Amino acid sequence: NNDLFITGILNVSNITTSNIKIIGSATTIYTNIYFTEKLEILNDSTATTISIKQLGNNQNVAEFYNNTNPTFIISSNSNIGIGKINPNTNYKLDINGSLNTSAIFINNINRIL
Repeated sequence: NNDLFITGILNVSNITTSNIKIIGSATTIYTNIYFTEKLEILNDSTATTISIKQLGNNQNVAEFYNNTNPTFIISSNSNIGIGKINPNTNYKLDINGSLNTSAIFINNINRIL
């Protein structure tokens, strides 16, 4: 058995692993660059799965890309862009492309499409 158990804080400069399991009430990853083939977060509790705090006022909170193409952006002013790197500040939702929906609510009035 090659398990390593640490209670407290572990500070390292480089970790190379194929699988890592981090168990605790909160996990913080501080990094400037992070590369992985897949990052999967599994939460088997009733608590929030992921919480992101952007401390810079004018930086996007989250950016998701397909290669170099922006797919989903959450800006610092809570605007969401789909297919756009800079969501229009006049709209909470700014989509580059068509919207497909069976119903839409505008000012609490249902508009059947």
